[in-house]
Amino acid sequence: MDPIPVFVTVKWFLLATGAFAVAMAFYLGVTAFVISSTLTARRSSCPYRTPAGPVVEEVRFESDVDRIPLVGWLHSSTGDRAIVLLHGLDSPSWEGDQPDSARA
Repeated sequence: MDPIPVFVTVKWFLLATGAFAVAMAFYLGVTAFVISSTLTARRSSCPYRTPAGPVVEEVRFESDVDRIPLVGWLHSSTGDRAIVLLHGLDSPSWEGDQPDSARA
């Protein structure tokens, strides 16, 4: 059996290395796109309004560390439990579309 010429071995090695590099570049590009599009907030403006309800009190204070002003609403309750509603990544405020939480 004759040995494989060196230029054929080098040719296949370079071809395989190039294909691997192209595949890795594609994989990393798709990964970067997915991470970026998933974690980037799509900001939308929401007119500030006090929600309707039994007794609603507006609460304003600054964060302790970086002094960012925070605004929220305190709903009165007769119970001894509290519910804290926070908006998600793509919503500027609570839109009232969680009826189960609103009933609680």
